[in-house]
Amino acid sequence: MSGHAAGPPEGDFLRWLTDDEVLDFESRSRRRIFSRGDVVFREGDAGHEVMVLRTGRVKICSRRSGREVILSILDPGSLLGEVSAADGAPRSASVIALEPVELDCLGLADFETFLAEHPRVSHELLRAGAARLREISNRQVELGTIDTLSRVCSTLSRLAERYGTESDGRVEIVSPLSQHEL
Repeated sequence: MSGHAAGPPEGDFLRWLTDDEVLDFESRSRRRIFSRGDVVFREGDAGHEVMVLRTGRVKICSRRSGREVILSILDPGSLLGEVSAADGAPRSASVIALEPVELDCLGLADFETFLAEHPRVSHELLRAGAARLREISNRQVELGTIDTLSRVCSTLSRLAERYGTESDGRVEIVSPLSQHEL
């Protein structure tokens, strides 16, 4: 793995860390394994650790009016729990494994020490947070201004860009989401 100068695409924390930063993070963390459908943490839980998704995919979701709202899908290399680490508030959403996952988990005090020893990472986290806020703002505008069919098309387009493979002029999407979740 090599370090990148720009913030992470799709929230990929590991992609822009240097080899030494990855090794240091791993040496401070402990590995946890979850099966498909397991809850990694729930909305409202106290945030005692930050995690890096090593394998598998998870969904970030929240319940409103008895209905699950999927906020994001995270792929390997993504950072989880950084919002609670930043503000000390309870978890703002639930994280559920979409497939078997492995996570490297680091307690908040160790994460703060890691950031103090690697100030470049703190700067990149700020950039990543700004990029995520911009994406959420754009999606909120989209939800308020376009009809349902257009939102479905937009969602399928994003999934095709992220998970699609082209063959014979067609794009096949192998999504980690079920039809119901879509």
